[in-house]
Amino acid sequence: MKVGLLNNTKSRRNLGGLEQVHRIVRPFPHIACVDLVGVEGLGQALAGFAQERVEMIAINGGDGTVDAVLTEMIAGGKFQSPPLIAILPGGTTNMTAKDIGLPGRLHRSLKRLAHLSAGPRHAVTCKKSHLIEVRRQPGAPPLYGFFFGTAAIANGVLLSRRYLDRPKFHAGLGIAATIGAALFNILAGGKKTCQGDGQELFQGETIQVSPDGADHGRQLYLLNLVTTLDRLLFRSKPYWGAEAGALRYMAVRHPPARLLRALYPVFYGGKTRRFPSTDYHSCNAKTIAFQMRGSFVLDGEIYHAPSGAPVILREGPELNFVTWGP
Repeated sequence: MKVGLLNNTKSRRNLGGLEQVHRIVRPFPHIACVDLVGVEGLGQALAGFAQERVEMIAINGGDGTVDAVLTEMIAGGKFQSPPLIAILPGGTTNMTAKDIGLPGRLHRSLKRLAHLSAGPRHAVTCKKSHLIEVRRQPGAPPLYGFFFGTAAIANGVLLSRRYLDRPKFHAGLGIAATIGAALFNILAGGKKTCQGDGQELFQGETIQVSPDGADHGRQLYLLNLVTTLDRLLFRSKPYWGAEAGALRYMAVRHPPARLLRALYPVFYGGKTRRFPSTDYHSCNAKTIAFQMRGSFVLDGEIYHAPSGAPVILREGPELNFVTWGP
């Protein structure tokens, strides 16, 4: 099976160099290896893979790299049929790889994939998953990803980036202290007991949400999230809708009542979940429109909502992702 391996040299686990990656794949002539600086040259690399008729694309990078590759692959239309996708844990959180990819240590996973792909295609175990198609403006090219978030989720990503240029210990301590103060603010009844970043993190955002055309009106939300993944970080499943549709939507209104009591059922409850108030909502949908003014997150990347136009999410293409099997 021909494999095209894309390495993002800027991804967290690749910052120390790619010597070991190259050493692992060198004995496997069926693997074509391309190193990218960010996503520069991505279109050219995928065009080369399509010309070589690769049957699998392996992505060594973070969640943002995965999005960039899949968006270019779908928009470019260079492949007659979509290749298998193998997501390696080359980023920081690797949330996508943990659900529909190859979790674990990067080099160990790559070595196992190299041996697996040397065999027949029918020996490869795959998991089907839809992408989220995100359209910000009419006529603009869509984005593709697996996890969309607003309000506190977007603010959390922006907050973490403010600490990136600090030493690792101080950055982690600063983020933890800020989030802790903001949570205390909510548990104290929403009074202004914290200032600065913490107050901004959980201040809520007014958004109008319409899943499959059902207008929920303009409401103040602590957060909204949409995903097509089965499990998120720490194997959580913060959605419990039973409707048809690949988009799993969850929302928490601001300020949420009895937050501590609701935390466990929100993240780890079963199909039937009981909540202390109606501030917690989830459903499945095929299309969701967000009328909003702030920023949103797509797999860790920040985007700004357009003025006067909704951000529209739809079920994207369904692809086959290589996994280790049951």
